[in-house]
Amino acid sequence: MEAAQAHFTLKVRARRTVIPKTPAMIDRLRTMRYSASSVNTYLRDPVEFYYNYVLGLKEKEDLLDEPQARQVGTFLHELLEEGFRPFLGKKPKIDSAFRGRFARIFEERFESTLARSMKSDAFMLKTVMAERLNRFLDNEETNSDRQVEEILHLESRFEDTVPLSCGDIRFIYVVDRVDRMRDGTHMVVDYKTGTTDLMPKALEQVAALELTRESVARDVRSFQIPLYFYYMDRAFPGKPVNAALYNLRTLKFDKFIDTPADCPRGQIHAAFLRALDFVIGEILNPEINFESEEDVVIGARTKR
Repeated sequence: MEAAQAHFTLKVRARRTVIPKTPAMIDRLRTMRYSASSVNTYLRDPVEFYYNYVLGLKEKEDLLDEPQARQVGTFLHELLEEGFRPFLGKKPKIDSAFRGRFARIFEERFESTLARSMKSDAFMLKTVMAERLNRFLDNEETNSDRQVEEILHLESRFEDTVPLSCGDIRFIYVVDRVDRMRDGTHMVVDYKTGTTDLMPKALEQVAALELTRESVARDVRSFQIPLYFYYMDRAFPGKPVNAALYNLRTLKFDKFIDTPADCPRGQIHAAFLRALDFVIGEILNPEINFESEEDVVIGARTKR
């Protein structure tokens, strides 16, 4: 007797989503407060930008999933803020007393948050995180790039306007930490917990790029560090400033500028503001729709 067999035919079809801009939408776009994340979202997917920042519809996490990178990232940011809060306005001292206090905060926070949702996997995650945080504290104590004289800000929110050809655009900056370094540099630090850190390509490439959404996404990659650098230069005029991505997993401390005292700040701002001006101009252009394509898998099953 011939056994029944199921056969599947799968096809991938590109589905284009197109959202025209209305006058009310343009008014909203002109007055909203932007962030580096919102601009980066537009570069990645204009339709996602529309849903997230125009309609305010954020993608929800699946409550059945184990804690993902976003949850771990939030945990680490909150832990580091609470742990270093006593040093705000002071020079941090990574001694045994601090390490003991930090370990207690980690223990209490982990048990009340991640341990409850991870259950059987919590021990493994806790062990890995504790080891990496110990290495982070060692790095804070000994690394020549982390000679901090004073912690100026922790998880602080700033607002500013950026002058562009379309007018002054309001921006929000939520920074993990701002330090005054031993050499006088005012350094904004952005903690990263993932495997990929998006530092822009070389200044020469950004300054010379042909302005398209694709080319800006490819060469600028992320506006976060350039915008932090721009804000720091305005907040601390006449003083050396810098910005850095600090990977908590690898401990890589990736500085935006190698030598802050000698950097051509005007050229840096001009190159990145040129690219930002193009992106915001496209967002505000009523003739350019929010549109993107996504692959849709279509399946059909037959039996015989």
